[in-house]
Amino acid sequence: MAAYTIILIKTCSKERFNTNFQVYALGWVLADRNGFKVESHSGGLMGMLSLNLMVPDLNPASSMIMGINVLEKIKI
Repeated sequence: MAAYTIILIKTCSKERFNTNFQVYALGWVLADRNGFKVESHSGGLMGMLSLNLMVPDLNPASSMIMGINVLEKIKI
């Protein structure tokens, strides 16, 4: 049993980012973008969204956490 799921690559991603593979692995999305391996994980709770992004070959990592008002968006 594999600990990953292969994700179909959309044509726009293949053309825009030169993507050859994309898999979902235990909460992380692993893909190649313009020849570099990219690891990302996103999530959220009521009122918050987050995104973690790493590019091991270049050694950068970034995290973004946003506060949002979901109720305002859906007019409740």
